[in-house]
Amino acid sequence: MSGPREVERFAIAGFRGEFEPRFRPAELEAAVRRLTDPGAADATLHWGRNYIYRTALETAAGPLAVAVKQFRG
Repeated sequence: MSGPREVERFAIAGFRGEFEPRFRPAELEAAVRRLTDPGAADATLHWGRNYIYRTALETAAGPLAVAVKQFRG
C-alpha cells in the first residue's frame, strides 16, 4: 500500500481544486480557463444539469487526458 500522495491546491478565477505537482501546467491560470471551457472538449460524456467532458491538460511530460465535471446551479 502506498503512502499519502502529495497534492498542490489552487483557487483561481472562481475555481478550486488540486493536482499532483508532477502534473502542474506551466501556466496554471490559463490551463484552468481552458479546461473549464466546454468548447475545449474532445468528447462530451454527459450534458445535463452538470457537464462532464473529456479534454487534455498540457503538462511538461506531454498532454494528459482528463475528465472535467462542472457542477451547474
